[in-house]
Amino acid sequence: MNPINDPPNTTQLVMPGMPPINALNTHASLANLMPGGKVIYSGNIAGGPRHGVHGFIRSVTNRTAVVNFGHDGTWYIPHFLLSVASVISGRAA
Repeated sequence: MNPINDPPNTTQLVMPGMPPINALNTHASLANLMPGGKVIYSGNIAGGPRHGVHGFIRSVTNRTAVVNFGHDGTWYIPHFLLSVASVISGRAA
């Protein structure tokens, strides 16, 4: 057993009330964003939508998505500031 050559164990600790999630699929990308899909905004930009607000995708481009956040308005949001809500729907947001 050589710890230098072994890959690190990156398993998330599972605790009661926190169901395990697949972290690889939570981040939005062109591959998993589609019109009508539900997303969560993870940005914190002054004058923009509130952090953690849920919205529905209206359209998708290569780098941004047009997301309707209801009372917070409709915004062009870069993919890296969105998380796919269906993957993390079992968790409290």
